[in-house]
Amino acid sequence: MADPLFINRPVSSIAIRWGFVDASHFSRLFRSTFGEAPTDFRSRIWPEAVNR
Repeated sequence: MADPLFINRPVSSIAIRWGFVDASHFSRLFRSTFGEAPTDFRSRIWPEAVNR
């Protein structure tokens, strides 16, 4: 999520790349692990990102 190579890729695309078949499951797991939604994390790390 923090890799600049994937700054313009949708969160669901990154989730699929790591083997998740359900983007919702990935988002729930990310939130329970890191305390925030993946889109919120990306907005904080990469405010200039076009696709979140």
